[in-house]
Amino acid sequence: MKEVVFDKAFLASASKEMELYFMFRGVSKSEEDERRINKMGLRYDITIIPPNTLGSEFVKTAGHYHPTFSDGSDLTFPEIYEVLEGEAHYLLQRREEGKVQRGEKVQQREKVQRGEAEKITDVVVVKAEEGDKVLIPPNYGHVTINPSEEKATLKMANWVASGWSSIYEPIKR
Repeated sequence: MKEVVFDKAFLASASKEMELYFMFRGVSKSEEDERRINKMGLRYDITIIPPNTLGSEFVKTAGHYHPTFSDGSDLTFPEIYEVLEGEAHYLLQRREEGKVQRGEKVQQREKVQRGEAEKITDVVVVKAEEGDKVLIPPNYGHVTINPSEEKATLKMANWVASGWSSIYEPIKR
């Protein structure tokens, strides 16, 4: 998180043991549900973000992008969130990786995987509260913020395709 915290003075004095949020991956009600979810190539997660501040900003997740589909597409995996409790601000940003010349698809995908994007082309903030669903569209990275001034814990769930890893590097830069 040190790369994404704005308030460096706070960061210098903050406890390295400070727990910012809790992620529970691959949640299911039963073994049967787990089998069905896995068979569909999906994963259901729950994230809990207690109220806190990181110096001058609200507590947030590290943020990440998703990899592109393995079929050669330029699209990345989407994700859908539901706010179960509290309020969330989802900060979405789209990167432009530059033009891909014929025959350069593999090199471009490797560049994206390393997080070497050229510029941010769109930024969106989605404010959501209990019961709201938020779609993270293809090709957008995202950070989740708990903006609670009333000290409310944010609890949210998400559905995402399984079998890939998040790309954190572009957000860190």
